[in-house]
Amino acid sequence: MWFQSGPRTGPRHTDDAAVPPRSAPDLDSDQDGAPASTTTATLSRQHLTEATIAASTASTVTSTADALSDASVTATLSLPPSDPPTDTPPPTRRYGRLPVPLIARILALVVLLGGVGAYLGGLSTVRIVDDGVARTFRTHADTVAGLLRHAGITLSRHDTIQPALTEPIEDGTQVTIGRARPLRLTLDGVTEQRWVTARTIAELLEQLGIGGVRVQLSGGEIDQEIPRTGMTLTIRTEKRLTLVADGNRSEITTFAATTAELLQEQGLELGEHDEVTPPVEESLYQVSTVTIVRVRLETRTETVVVEAPEEIRHNDEWMLDQRMVIEEGQDGESEQVIEYVYRDGELAERRVVSERVIREARPRIIQQGTQEYPPDPTGLNWEALAECESGGNPTAVSPGGTYHGLYQFSVETWRRVGGIGLPSQATPREQTYRAILLYQRAGAGQWPVCGSRLFT
Repeated sequence: MWFQSGPRTGPRHTDDAAVPPRSAPDLDSDQDGAPASTTTATLSRQHLTEATIAASTASTVTSTADALSDASVTATLSLPPSDPPTDTPPPTRRYGRLPVPLIARILALVVLLGGVGAYLGGLSTVRIVDDGVARTFRTHADTVAGLLRHAGITLSRHDTIQPALTEPIEDGTQVTIGRARPLRLTLDGVTEQRWVTARTIAELLEQLGIGGVRVQLSGGEIDQEIPRTGMTLTIRTEKRLTLVADGNRSEITTFAATTAELLQEQGLELGEHDEVTPPVEESLYQVSTVTIVRVRLETRTETVVVEAPEEIRHNDEWMLDQRMVIEEGQDGESEQVIEYVYRDGELAERRVVSERVIREARPRIIQQGTQEYPPDPTGLNWEALAECESGGNPTAVSPGGTYHGLYQFSVETWRRVGGIGLPSQATPREQTYRAILLYQRAGAGQWPVCGSRLFT
């Protein structure tokens, strides 16, 4: 609503109603004696209620009206001029009271615009790619899960989504949804039921890691879409492998899915006992070498000697290295059916298929000591003595057969110090132990030529 300012003699129109002219002194103040420069409009509680109802479409206006319910609102407006008559003096400023409904509408508009601005300011613009179809979506959601609820998107059990449902949403985030499809896939002879998110067979090959490999397809074309309801597909990949067979080694290229298919393709037959790696029914996926081994079996019946087993009997009075056969025993004899295995012409294995005992073997009984050897209490140079007597050879025997071993014991002297058998048949540790006993009994004179070496 506009007001005319300045004194005038003609009529002034406000809200299409005529206002009678006022004298010059009346222009200095309004009806309540307020200054002419401003007009104060005090709103009562009833007026505020009207303002609240007028702005009810904005939720934030109600809170604003409640905050102002016990206060007064002052509005000051300038009165717009109108064309004064040519026969009147220059116009002066005139004020009028602002209607309450207009104030309510202004408050509602201000609050509403502020709320809309705040709402729009909290939105994030997100790009959603759902099964390859992209769209832009604006949301107040904080997480990917909240975005899906806001956008009305649901996921099935095998669908995939990136980022994860718990990840936060930011302005510019892209959310990619892969829709799962049931696929009965036979890849190089191996059949399995699986769920895939690839939309085309070409995309499926990429997901399988064979996108750059030549393939043969059965049940679809390379650029064919995989329906959401699923499909059955057979894939054979091109393979470059080495074939080893019959002494030959060759490099071949094939789409055969299994070893059996390769052998058929190459015209190779397997004998009853032949071996092939990988086995016949296994897939050739990622296999680099196929090897065929020709196996020949020969069966023979042979009479063989069965060695007599050893039976050990302990003697607690003997030293550990004292050992004597007290009964020789007897070898046995049996008839065996033997299978000889030849691989690529070379004997690789001997198998006893069956056996019949002709004569039982009798065990060889051996008596052996159990006592540990004590440390040398003399501290003498026994190595030097042995080197002088026998050249350090524990099996040495003198030309006449009288003296034996490291320290050239006679058989009689050897047995006097507790030795058994021949000195040259005893271990070096046993011979040195008996030499120490002999020295303790008779001194270094037992070795008249080399005895002095003990003290070097």
